[in-house]
Amino acid sequence: MSNLIINLTDVTVDDVLNNTTTPILLDLWAPWCGPCLTIAPLLEKIAQNTVGQLTVAKLDTEKYESLIPRFRVRSIPTLILFYRGKEVSRKIGVDSPSDLNNWLRAQDIDVEDSEEIVIKEAYKWPSFYQDEALFVFLTQRIQKKALAGEISCYNFPRPENLLTTPYALAGQESYDVFERVTGLPPSLAVWLEVMDYTTPKQINELTNALTIGKDYSHVALQMIFNWLASNETPWQTLLPDTLLDARQHWLSLVTDYLAGKSTPRKSWLAIQTQANEFLAQAEQSHQFSFHYSTILALLSPLPGTSIEDNQAIEAIIYNLAECQIYSEKLKSGWSLEELDMANDRWNWIEPQIPIDISEEDYELLFKELCLRWSQKAPEFTAFAEKEATFNKHVSSIQNKLNQGMQKRFIQLLKEAPDTHEQYRFIG
Repeated sequence: MSNLIINLTDVTVDDVLNNTTTPILLDLWAPWCGPCLTIAPLLEKIAQNTVGQLTVAKLDTEKYESLIPRFRVRSIPTLILFYRGKEVSRKIGVDSPSDLNNWLRAQDIDVEDSEEIVIKEAYKWPSFYQDEALFVFLTQRIQKKALAGEISCYNFPRPENLLTTPYALAGQESYDVFERVTGLPPSLAVWLEVMDYTTPKQINELTNALTIGKDYSHVALQMIFNWLASNETPWQTLLPDTLLDARQHWLSLVTDYLAGKSTPRKSWLAIQTQANEFLAQAEQSHQFSFHYSTILALLSPLPGTSIEDNQAIEAIIYNLAECQIYSEKLKSGWSLEELDMANDRWNWIEPQIPIDISEEDYELLFKELCLRWSQKAPEFTAFAEKEATFNKHVSSIQNKLNQGMQKRFIQLLKEAPDTHEQYRFIG
């Protein structure tokens, strides 16, 4: 073991945990524990890559068995992150170097490894825990709710006491509850919610596509990949060359990733850098490119499957929806200049809106300012009229887009790999 890792004892543990100025990663292990020995080289590399910002320490739970209750150790390896004597986070078991590094990054520990790879990993549980009785109970319950009209659509305002699809399935509006009750990845809840499976027919299609013992952890990524790979979006018209190149690079990486091939983390970071550089330099008028760059930055490297990653998934879906509307406007005959005009209007309106305005007053003021802006010049008036005409049909356009996404989503659920022979519980 390198001298970068501290071996703690029952005598030194308090002093190190309480008086070390950097965060401490404590590995609770034992010599007989195979997984503990497996992750030892990973911890060595972590120690090498985080000198000055993280202290890595180990405690032999066989030798110092009396300390096990203090650290609430139920299985090993258990990793606990401390800062100034207080526990910040813990992790039981490690699936891969990326799994460990991403956990540390989520705790604001800057871990960069030039040799790190990103590889497709199975979800920690099989769908519905491979429990047929649980599956039947949950799917029959949501089918009854659909028949009774008790499932809400995603749009606001929502009827009181009604849940959207994922939470109607789980019984409570919580990503954590959704995951724990169903054994499904939280990212699936985000997509289920925005696609508005509400009618009995839609719910039946959904429940017929779901089954036990599946790994649905990559469905969210495949939905996004499907849109980014689609030839229906006029990419050449909407994106500059730098973003077109970044798109092709990202599609190539994801193709390899989904095929189970190793992909270098530095390649993902190169795409992220390209996207962020564009965002830093882009004028707000280039709205499609702006939303697209935001998606690309959030997807490089790929978000994980934890609840904490859902915020990124939500942001990706929001920006994707904005891009879809821009694309539909272009197909309807809008020019690029007209696509940018809505943002020019907002740049004129925004400085005139008080920061502390109420939501009701905001709506009234916004409508008034939009009207005043449209009267400033003939081309603004023409734009407002064209926008109003498009908005009359936007619901039907969104419904058409949603139907296509629902069809693809159902297909991906049916194609999801079986995990009943390969899953394991961590720890």
